[in-house]
Amino acid sequence: MAKAPTPGRAQADEAAQTTIRMTMGGRTLEVQPSALSLDERFVIRQSTGLPFEAFFSGGQQSIGEDSVAVLWWIARRTNGEPNLPFAQFKGEWKFDADTFDIEVDEDDGEDQSPEG
Repeated sequence: MAKAPTPGRAQADEAAQTTIRMTMGGRTLEVQPSALSLDERFVIRQSTGLPFEAFFSGGQQSIGEDSVAVLWWIARRTNGEPNLPFAQFKGEWKFDADTFDIEVDEDDGEDQSPEG
């Protein structure tokens, strides 16, 4: 009999190597999906009705403004505003498409330091 898959294992393995870097209006924020605690994941689900993976899964070619907003909110929470409620964030949210940029760095696990 085949072994049952571990829930979220493929996404967890991929997310462990991912850093999402977003810049908008001169501010840059980063979030690492693997660093999100279970508590933070429950806050995301409770606030939005969806799990984190609904807003970002590695390898996406495009991303909607709602996902950008949630990622920005999460990044703010993990970069000095841990108690920022989603309702307050939504009231403040203004998307600036002209200055917005997103980079997704996926570490392939290989040491990229120069050999000495």
